Amino acid sequence: MIRDEAQINSEIDYAVNCIEAVRKTIGPDSDLLTPSEKFVDGYIHVPSTPGHGHELNTELIRKYAV
Repeated sequence: MIRDEAQINSEIDYAVNCIEAVRKTIGPDSDLLTPSEKFVDGYIHVPSTPGHGHELNTELIRKYAV
């Protein structure tokens, strides 16, 4: 299945909104992602590492688990 640019942009927008929602809950200075995401001129920097380039801080996730 080939995804078009609009679908990819929509998925990226959704992911960024999810990150922002979590940051509002646990605080903007938390270490939710390692390394922390980097915004430049309103754009999120895409790392060159595999996948999305970040790992979740599982200890922090366990702390806020419901």
